[in-house]
Amino acid sequence: MDFDLSPLEQEYQQQVREFIRDNMTPEVRWDLSYAGLIDTPERRAFISKMADKGWLKLGFPESYGGDGVPNPMAKFILNMELMLANCPIVGKGLGQICGTLLLYGSEELKREFIPRTLRNEIQWAIAYSEPGAGSDLAALRASAVPDGDDFIINGEKRWITSAHFADYFWLAVRTDSSGPKHKGISLFIVDTKSPGVTIEPIHMVFKGHRTNTVYFDNVRVPRSRLVGDLDQGWKELMNALNLERFLMAASFPAVGRYRILLEWVKTAEVNGKPLLEDPVARHKLAKVDVLIEMARLLEMRCIARYAADSTTTPAAEATMNKAMAAIAYSELVDTALDLMGPDGYVMGSDAPMNGETPLNYLESGHMKVAAAGLDVARNMIAKQHLHLPSK
Repeated sequence: MDFDLSPLEQEYQQQVREFIRDNMTPEVRWDLSYAGLIDTPERRAFISKMADKGWLKLGFPESYGGDGVPNPMAKFILNMELMLANCPIVGKGLGQICGTLLLYGSEELKREFIPRTLRNEIQWAIAYSEPGAGSDLAALRASAVPDGDDFIINGEKRWITSAHFADYFWLAVRTDSSGPKHKGISLFIVDTKSPGVTIEPIHMVFKGHRTNTVYFDNVRVPRSRLVGDLDQGWKELMNALNLERFLMAASFPAVGRYRILLEWVKTAEVNGKPLLEDPVARHKLAKVDVLIEMARLLEMRCIARYAADSTTTPAAEATMNKAMAAIAYSELVDTALDLMGPDGYVMGSDAPMNGETPLNYLESGHMKVAAAGLDVARNMIAKQHLHLPSK
């Protein structure tokens, strides 16, 4: 399998790098205070400049505002370079939501929401998790009950990171509780300003990072905002999650931080000797290097599979990619703290590795549970890829 970028893709990659060099400012840079979100006017303007260049519409059909040229690698390359440069990423709206709408959305939903997303006119919040439904997402209890041409939504969603600045929720709810828990789930698009929506902040340890709890109290949503078929939302949900697991360039936070760690190691000394000459340190770094390369290759294989057939998402490969990226990142951060000693716990821009290593450590725990916890991911790989029995 050839993982090399084509000449056209390499040209696009260089254009993205030049754009980042010319347009990234301190106000845009990802500093672990917002988790790569488009949550400020400066960051939204940064993404809008890319939309003006036509980069967000690459690979989408012309009828929905795209360029009409199939190119699944475009979104990956864009997010890869943005993440390596600590810029806001664009994978959620372009990948999970627009990608799923193309497969399952009605013509009305496609025409209403895909072009506006490609122009960066609207922002999205993914509302899946609940107090009792995280890794076991099928246990969700928020409900939508039909009422004429509408549905009435009630329930609570938690850890909805983008809710306080998003325009729309991509919402998973239960529409039938009479059968198995994976059945009777539906997806809706809900205006965040709808009457009955209450958004309350949850302040995290990530340097002021905010997520949210969202309450739905008799929120009325038109039936036309149903994505796909009623009660069949589980397959659409899995499609969106699989897109999340690889289109957001999951391995590249580790790549970027590893480069910074190596630069620090090259200048560090222990007992008057260069740390890079210490065999134990070299062994630890080599292990991290191997894990990151494994994650990168799994990611490229996943992208290649998707490029060959973008009508389906490579579920098993996407799960392997996500799990390996989380493992590599965790090992990287543990190694950084081990090698740096007390310096690794110092925060502030003038500290080693920009003082972000303690926050990277906290973030690594989040990466292990986001879009499927590691144990859940391993079970999915066993069933979907290895075809092992459930019991």
